[in-house]
Amino acid sequence: MFDISILVPVFNEEKFLENFFDSLLKQSTEEYLIEIIFIDGNSQDLTMEKLKKIKEKINSKKDLWEIKILTNKKKLIASSLNLGLKESSGTYILRLDVHSELSNSYIIDVITLLKENSSNYCNVGGKTIAKGYDQNSRIFAKALSSKWVLGGAQFRYSNKLVEVDTLFPGAWLREDLNAVKGWNEEWVVNEDTELNSRLKNVTKKNILMNPQITINYFPRNKYNDLIVQYFRYGYWRMKTANAHKNSIRMSHLLPLGTLFYLFLIIVIGLIDFKLLLLFLMTTIIVYSFYLFILSIAIYKNLKETFKGILSIVAIQLPWIAGSLRGYLDFGFPIKGYYFLIEKMIRNLKGI
Repeated sequence: MFDISILVPVFNEEKFLENFFDSLLKQSTEEYLIEIIFIDGNSQDLTMEKLKKIKEKINSKKDLWEIKILTNKKKLIASSLNLGLKESSGTYILRLDVHSELSNSYIIDVITLLKENSSNYCNVGGKTIAKGYDQNSRIFAKALSSKWVLGGAQFRYSNKLVEVDTLFPGAWLREDLNAVKGWNEEWVVNEDTELNSRLKNVTKKNILMNPQITINYFPRNKYNDLIVQYFRYGYWRMKTANAHKNSIRMSHLLPLGTLFYLFLIIVIGLIDFKLLLLFLMTTIIVYSFYLFILSIAIYKNLKETFKGILSIVAIQLPWIAGSLRGYLDFGFPIKGYYFLIEKMIRNLKGI
């Protein structure tokens, strides 16, 4: 029986495992009995070989730790986490990602936060800081750290102890995760937000983020990968918005506004083609001006500014396109938007 179970889903992670392992070894975890469960999604690289070496090293250096390696043929993150949860025995459950670097006291800090607040909070964690490891990833990291690029995710930028709608990676009481039967395996992406929505509904607790606890997250380093990632984020986020109306955020007005914009294009095009061209040119000029000003503010370096513009576009436009595709496949989240509008009106009235 362990005090803490740490779940780490992996798939083709040979490039990041050693750095993750180093940050694990630096952890001060006092006298807690800890099991770290790696769940491999049938990796095709050297992930499994490296995991076996990590297991040997940790078992020789950490007397109170035990490493387990599981294989998940389904490959999906949600099913990997459920497999890990089923095979774990800890009172406290943490999720970690090998694309991350932990502050030296991350594990003990998160567990302490959870222990002190478990009666009011179903999930706790720290601030996730995007950190680059090469030229492209550093540029992407700066864009992801700005609330003006996509907005909404307070766990990325807030510097205050604050209640949030979701966070990543997270820490839970086993009993709370069992109450909602773990992660929903219908979600290929966005499984963390979907889980948090169910947790709040079932446990009647909130989610707490402490920015004094930090974890560095390594983003993609290729534009194509970033585009695919954010298309999928937008797409699956609409499934979550349809399933959980209270999960929708201000940033989700962007695809709704885009839908209205496309409608305007059709209407104006039917009325006057020259007016349509003027409308499109005005849109391009305004968006280009926004991109340039935002990039200057984020990068403060002209050499990075133009690549920064590309990175912002590679995040925003695929996310919007994915959301619009999500409308088609999962339905328009009318209850979610109604909930959001009601919330905005209440805030304006100071209720």
